[in-house]
Amino acid sequence: MKKIMIGIIVILIIGLAYMGFNMERIFATSSPTFIGEFVSNETVLDKIDQIDIETSTRQDIISLYGEPESYIWEDETYVESNLSGHYIMVYSDDFNIWMIDDQIIELRFYDDFYECESGIKVGMTKDEVLELLGNPNEIRTGTSNGYIDGVYYDQIDGKNYDYYQRSDLNIRMFLDKDVVFALYVMRDNMNDFVQGANEALAENASSLIRVNTDDIDLPFENDDEVIGTWKSVDFVDDFDQFQPEKKFWGGDLYLKELVFLEGGEFDKDFRTWTKGFVMHHGDLTASAYTIKEINGATYMFYEWKSGDYVYRDQKPSYYVLKKE
Repeated sequence: MKKIMIGIIVILIIGLAYMGFNMERIFATSSPTFIGEFVSNETVLDKIDQIDIETSTRQDIISLYGEPESYIWEDETYVESNLSGHYIMVYSDDFNIWMIDDQIIELRFYDDFYECESGIKVGMTKDEVLELLGNPNEIRTGTSNGYIDGVYYDQIDGKNYDYYQRSDLNIRMFLDKDVVFALYVMRDNMNDFVQGANEALAENASSLIRVNTDDIDLPFENDDEVIGTWKSVDFVDDFDQFQPEKKFWGGDLYLKELVFLEGGEFDKDFRTWTKGFVMHHGDLTASAYTIKEINGATYMFYEWKSGDYVYRDQKPSYYVLKKE
């Protein structure tokens, strides 16, 4: 029975880790911890060829770029001295690195400053990608993302998101409305490497069992009041802790903004919305939002369903965002 349970846990970990979505680690905290400085795209590009994705370590990366802005895994932030298992080294909004312990798994690009060896870069259209790479082995339209190598996933779950992986070229990518918005450069045999690392962690993985999965298949209902740009101004445990003239949260804010578009869409990422809720299709959470007028300004209280909620069943805290 113990071996069966460990096997189930391994499958869960691999699935979550490979997708790159939220997964709790033992030393994760829900408070953003900023360590290093922002690194420009020019600096990243100037030194990127010095990274050997197969052999370079975390210290090798730090010797090139310095300490990252932060160490995170989705909604969770790590303390540097307690790094363990999966984490992301965040150097900017446009560049970060997925690590397992001290090994690079993939380099992640979210802007068009970098072009991989096969000629792909962020901003390219679906047609441009397929013209360069050739036709995929299969195209699946409207299905869930199975992350199968060589299969082009079109309109995942009926949304405007696509996914395509080519392990022979060491790349995978996400597209929004047929335009590449995330390009990941992978190490060789990434699947086998990740599986081996996760099996080594499985004995200590009981804390990773998910306890909350929300219903994200909510029908769309319009909300004219929510459409627009909302900037984060605070992070609180309860509504009554927020005071516009005095910030409650003592650190930097991980979530910078939310841009609600018409029709239930966002400007970028795996979220959609309906009146009163924001659905995250990676984390499988539906976060309630509440809009309030305070001192003549419009604020949103947005549930932050991090690993504390997903894995430990704790009450979500709230980001407070101000409408521009």
